[in-house]
Order: sequence, then C-alpha cells, then structure tokens
Amino acid sequence: MPESPVFEVTSPAKRKNKKYLWIAGVILLLGLWWYKTNTWPVVAMVGFTPVFRHQVNQALFKQGGKNVVEGIVTERLVKGELAKKGISVSDSQADAKIEEVKKSLGEGVDFDALLAEKGLTVDEVRSQVKIQLGLEQIIASQATVSAEEVDKYVKDNGAFLNGTTDAEKRASAEKMLADQKVQTGISTWIEELKTRSKVWYIGINQ
Repeated sequence: MPESPVFEVTSPAKRKNKKYLWIAGVILLLGLWWYKTNTWPVVAMVGFTPVFRHQVNQALFKQGGKNVVEGIVTERLVKGELAKKGISVSDSQADAKIEEVKKSLGEGVDFDALLAEKGLTVDEVRSQVKIQLGLEQIIASQATVSAEEVDKYVKDNGAFLNGTTDAEKRASAEKMLADQKVQTGISTWIEELKTRSKVWYIGINQ
C-alpha cells in the first residue's frame, strides 16, 4: 500500500515568529551598517525605486575617487613614517596652530562655519595640522635662509612685506622664505616617500 504524502503544516504562530525574526534580522543589519558607516544603504526614493548608497559612491568615485584614494594612501604613509621617526604632535600644539589660523582670517570670519562649508570638523582639521607640524619638524633643518636671499626678497618685494622698519621687513621676508622652503621640502619628501614605499592599487588605473 503506497505511503500517504506527508505535508508539513506550519502553524500561524510559527509563521508569525519567522516573520518577526526576519524583520529583527533586517533591523540588526541596518543597525550594523549605520554603526560601521554612519550612513544608510538607501539615500533616496524615486517613487518606489530606491537610490542606493553604493550607486552614489560609484558616481562620486568616477568624479574624484582616484584623488581621494591617493590622499588616504599619502596620509597613511606619512603617519607611518612620522611614527618610525618618533615624531609626535600634541593636541595643544595643534590647537595653538589652529588659533593662529583663526587670527589670520581676520575679524568677522566664522571659523566653524568655514569648516562646515568645506565639510570638515575641528577634529579632522586638528589631525591634518598634526601631520603638517610633524612634517615641518622633519624639514625645518633644511629650510635655512641666507642673508643674501633675504636682501634680494626685500629689494624685490619690500612694498608688500609686513612691517614699517627695515628690521621688521627683513624678519617678515625671512619667515616667508623659510615657509616656502619648508613647503617645497615637504612636497619633495612626500614624493620620495611614495616612490620608495610599496603601495598596490587594486581596481584603479594609475
């Protein structure tokens, strides 16, 4: 006698529990996504059609992704090299530099609003300033300015220098020349660091 087919009967309560578990799982995944990325996977709805975060990321990457990747790579290389050399910059040193920048902006300029326009936070700026000050420590010894260089700069640009006396103008010229040499030295140092470092770019044409 043939066996009767066996059908699994799922009770309404069991189906309801599975539904709740599925919903809870989705909520958990969304929560983890938010925790890790501080964004939602869906950024907009066009009618009932979602615009996904990865679509936005792909479009942005096409516009300037290579530059962003290059910036992150450079930052990590520099931080690693500063750590190797035992160079560190404290929060107080970075904050003092930020205060200098604020003063240089002049009256009526809202520093926080300026950062907001550029999509930056104070913590991000502080991190960048720490890197800059660390690099300046490496290059500072190479940024010597001779009296002849100062003389020539004052002669060529005296009308645009800060100060009223000759000594004040010479001091201003020396600082500007030293700053220029530091920035040039930093650029050269970073390029040399990138040349001798092992960096593999995946999925990006260099």
